[in-house]
Amino acid sequence: MQALLQEAASRLHAIEDRLTVRTQIAAAVAAMSIALVSTLAAGAAIISYRHTAALIESSVAGIASSTSARLDRFMATRRQEMKLFTELEPMQRLWQGDPTELRSALEALQRNFDFTWIGFADLNGNVVASTGGLLQGKSVAARPWFKQGLENVVVGDVHEALLLASLLTQRANNEPYRFVDIALPVRDTSGKVIGVLGGHLDWTWASNLIADVQANDGNTDTRLSILSKGGMVLVGPKRETIRYGGDELADMLKVRDGTFRETVDGQQMLTAFHVGNGYRDYQGLNWIVTAS
Repeated sequence: MQALLQEAASRLHAIEDRLTVRTQIAAAVAAMSIALVSTLAAGAAIISYRHTAALIESSVAGIASSTSARLDRFMATRRQEMKLFTELEPMQRLWQGDPTELRSALEALQRNFDFTWIGFADLNGNVVASTGGLLQGKSVAARPWFKQGLENVVVGDVHEALLLASLLTQRANNEPYRFVDIALPVRDTSGKVIGVLGGHLDWTWASNLIADVQANDGNTDTRLSILSKGGMVLVGPKRETIRYGGDELADMLKVRDGTFRETVDGQQMLTAFHVGNGYRDYQGLNWIVTAS
């Protein structure tokens, strides 16, 4: 009888040992499964984050690039309009003809396009005719656009109105007028230079373009700025302050486009930039568009 009891106890211990091993194996498998699932979940989260970050980077870079291209195309179009206007056959008799007729032709050009002021100055720099009669009979000989316009088609960078400042209607917000100049030589039928046609574009067109892009950015809340090649903000927050300079600006002008992280108002943000490359014959002014 005792022998039978001992044999039964041995069998029970054997079963317990087997159950313990199975339990341990099951626990180990469960732990490994949990670890594997956690690893896969963490990996998926990292991949998802990187993919989302790449999409955001691509989006802001695309906005900066497309906005820069729009700026250059706008300027190239205005430049071409001025050039074609000087080459129109009906204009040949007007350049040295009746100033009243010439003024009417200039005002027709102004109505159809985006110029605040257009004027024709003779070789001595005296304004023969102009839109609204502004500066008519005055000398613009000292103005850079006139001097350079005697030689080539030129596009001048953003500047405040000087001679026209007191002649234009004061803005409601008292903001000064800022212009971009386009000027080019006017030639007679023999090809001889007889004067310069100059036009001033009101810089608010660029602000309106930026506002349009920001309003139609697909609710990404992108903040855009236009900077001069010297790093000064022309459109955007903290206007007329230097945003970038030194090696940082030099690198941007060298590589032409890219993205980087910067701290703005105490917050880290991704910023994309694109330096304008011009469009067709227009070489561009190296304006820098940033998108954050």
